Amino acid sequence: MERNFEMVDFIKDVIRLKWLVIACTLLAAGGGGYYALVTPNEYRAEVMLMPVDDGHQSNLGIGGQLGGLASLAGISTSGSSEKVALASELLNDWHFVDSFIKKHHLKPDVLAVEGWLKTDDTLLYDDGIYDASAKKWLTYGQSSQEPSDWSAYNKFKKNIVFRKSKDTPVITVTLSHYSPHKAAMWLDLLIGAINQKIKDIDVEETRTSLTYLQAKVEETQVAELREVFYELMQQQLKKLMLAEIRKEYVLRKVGPIKVPQAHFKPRRLIITVLSGFFGGILGVLMIISLPGFSKLRRELKQN
Repeated sequence: MERNFEMVDFIKDVIRLKWLVIACTLLAAGGGGYYALVTPNEYRAEVMLMPVDDGHQSNLGIGGQLGGLASLAGISTSGSSEKVALASELLNDWHFVDSFIKKHHLKPDVLAVEGWLKTDDTLLYDDGIYDASAKKWLTYGQSSQEPSDWSAYNKFKKNIVFRKSKDTPVITVTLSHYSPHKAAMWLDLLIGAINQKIKDIDVEETRTSLTYLQAKVEETQVAELREVFYELMQQQLKKLMLAEIRKEYVLRKVGPIKVPQAHFKPRRLIITVLSGFFGGILGVLMIISLPGFSKLRRELKQN
């Protein structure tokens, strides 16, 4: 019964001091709305990919003694799933991402950009650390404002999402940036860089294996072993030719990468509504903490 009285009095206090709840709600919603308005838009480019089937692996038929010889020759028997896993890990590899950033001179656009003007497709740089006209980082005294390569790697990596479907082989990769054009262009370059990196690894391994097998053929007099080595060399040559002619070596785009037309953050309406909601809760908590309310609650308990 006492709890019912306390609840009734609490509701009466909230109604009596509703101006406080309303004020907190409006102030919080206004603050959240202002923050949402001044926060620059970010755009997310997206591409759907399919793993490229390794036909040469399925035709190789390595097993038993032949498989042991292939391993000695450094011949990789990994399929498309292992290469997809490698592609995913490359996005977390500091050396790969850092090389990509330096090759395409992305550091200023990753770390110094504060927004994007849609009217003339212009990036807005932080003029306190970067001179866009001179294309150089500012220096104050002996202190350069250029961030470290580690900072660029971390910021760039956070803007990338690599997601593999559980039910299908489809892979979705997204890249976000203030400029939708930069996001789409960088994503296309990144997928190409991943394919090229894994291709280079395979080509180097294949050529090393061919060199080893050729040496073994020359020093082996047993006809059966020479036949085995020739078969392995033939398969490696097929793999090498396939790598040279295939541009999308591991990941094939389902369709072209489109420039995103709508921003994905900030979600201004959600920010404003949630800010107002939590502001209202703060107003209620302030009523509960009022001395008068505490005194009323003690009197009810005594009665």
